[in-house]
Amino acid sequence: MFEYQGISFDDVVKDDDGHLWSQICSECAKKVKPGKHSLDDVGSGICGVEGCENEADYYIDFEN
Repeated sequence: MFEYQGISFDDVVKDDDGHLWSQICSECAKKVKPGKHSLDDVGSGICGVEGCENEADYYIDFEN
């Protein structure tokens, strides 16, 4: 579980470089305030926000 801006992500990946990322749908992305993250519009799979089963529209990269 990963908490970001009060949103719980249940599917977060830490890559070999130590960067954290997940996938997120457009509905959940609207809840994310500007901050230390970026959105890539090539997301796929199910949204990584806990309880959301929507298809992901973006990948969200979290800055360390």
